[in-house]
Amino acid sequence: MSKLISVSCLVLALAGSALAADTVAAQPGDAPVLLFPIVKEGKWGYMNEKGKVVIEPQYQVAYDFHEGLACVAVKALRGYIDPMGQMVVKPQFGWAGNFSEGLAFVNLHKNMYGEHVEWYRAVTGTGFCDKMGKVVIRVGAGKRATDFREGLSLAGKGFIDRAGKPVPCEAEEGDSFSEGMAAGRKGDKWGYLARDTMKFAIPPQFAAARRFSDGMAAVAEGTVSARERNLKWGYVNKNGELVIAIQFADAGPFSEGLAPVRTGAKWGYVNKAGKVVIEAKYDYAWRFSEGLGRVLVGEKHGYVDKAGNVVIEPKYDAAWEFNKGLALV
Repeated sequence: MSKLISVSCLVLALAGSALAADTVAAQPGDAPVLLFPIVKEGKWGYMNEKGKVVIEPQYQVAYDFHEGLACVAVKALRGYIDPMGQMVVKPQFGWAGNFSEGLAFVNLHKNMYGEHVEWYRAVTGTGFCDKMGKVVIRVGAGKRATDFREGLSLAGKGFIDRAGKPVPCEAEEGDSFSEGMAAGRKGDKWGYLARDTMKFAIPPQFAAARRFSDGMAAVAEGTVSARERNLKWGYVNKNGELVIAIQFADAGPFSEGLAPVRTGAKWGYVNKAGKVVIEAKYDYAWRFSEGLGRVLVGEKHGYVDKAGNVVIEPKYDAAWEFNKGLALV
């Protein structure tokens, strides 16, 4: 298996692909199928969780499965395949994202010189396609939009619904929704919008705010400007109560009851009571997944359990979170 996953897989993963598996079913009632992108001799394909190649390497690039489909590139254009390797959406997009809530963000391109010549140009900008490849929302030339979350996408500084219509809100700028809340800015302060009302459930009062995860969100006080970013972080609950005091140099998302936080130059973990449960001694720390937290010691990645015990020694040049029992390293 190790010979199949080449250095180019790692390089492209660092460029933006998480390369973690998604659980998909070929047909209702079938056992879940785990598929992982691999590279062999410059071509991308997929293996299963045992390392067996199940979709032969044949694509210029291949990404994770999301909602039963995976984005692949053929002759510089992108389409989508199913877990059996069947091309469900023919390659037609200059760029294509992952499916989320049945839609995927795409760049609309066409071939200028015939289907066998790999020169393309953008013609109609960006939008969202459905799982048949039909573009159902047009966002506009050069405009970006986030994946749909809780029925909304963040297009520019505002939200659109699944029909592509603007959804008014009280914020001047926002972030994606998570657990029914979205960070929103009004003036120079951030609070949180409620999904059901699109109004501030937590008034703008923070210098910075991050997404809710596990019922908690990291918020900051301090200074943010073009020349300076001096922040201290703590955590609020969905009632807007500061349940972990502003004190950390940086703070990540809660997952499985713990969150990575930075004290001085080092990272450790706190629980929801704000108690340090894993000492701040790592050069970086990521969220927990499947009972293990990824940590950086010097330039090497390893994994610790929730008691801070080293389960996998820091020895990898790069690593990702666990998903269905496996982690890419």
